[in-house]
Amino acid sequence: MKTGRLDFLAENPFYTKRFAWHIGRRCRQSSVRDVAREFRLDWQTVKALNKQYMAEQLNRAGNVVLPGPSGVGKTHLAISPGCLAAQAGMKTRFVSAADPVVALVAAQRQDRLTDFIKRNIMGPRMLIVDGTGYLPMSRDQANLFFQVIAKRYEKGPDVAGQQLAIRAMGSSLCRRRHAHRRIA
Repeated sequence: MKTGRLDFLAENPFYTKRFAWHIGRRCRQSSVRDVAREFRLDWQTVKALNKQYMAEQLNRAGNVVLPGPSGVGKTHLAISPGCLAAQAGMKTRFVSAADPVVALVAAQRQDRLTDFIKRNIMGPRMLIVDGTGYLPMSRDQANLFFQVIAKRYEKGPDVAGQQLAIRAMGSSLCRRRHAHRRIA
């Protein structure tokens, strides 16, 4: 007997990906309960299909940088995809830029940098770094922070809120540019 995978099916084998996508789009406009009534589905089924839709949206989003002056809501905009990721079951971490920089320097001094990056930086599926422009960094700190950004680039969606231009973090961050989505 041959077994195969049907790629057009959603994670729930009773529904197609197209139907799951449609349910997710409807849940953006109405409550889960209303969508369940409309399609005569169980509330948990609609919620599971909506989570699947949100996870797919986050996977498509890629990396995001939110530039702008102080007080325009960059932190609020960064928290929103983080909440969606958590609701979709993705491991999410929100940190101020100072926290990983200080921890990276300490881990480097203790010769456990690779272990620290593996657990704390590469561990969460989505990493949200806020306040990158507020923190003056030395050249070594900027190089360590760049390593984090470079390693996370391929891992999954990241959101960085920055007060100033990236040049404020040190010239080493400007040497290499990655394709990312900018939201003004």
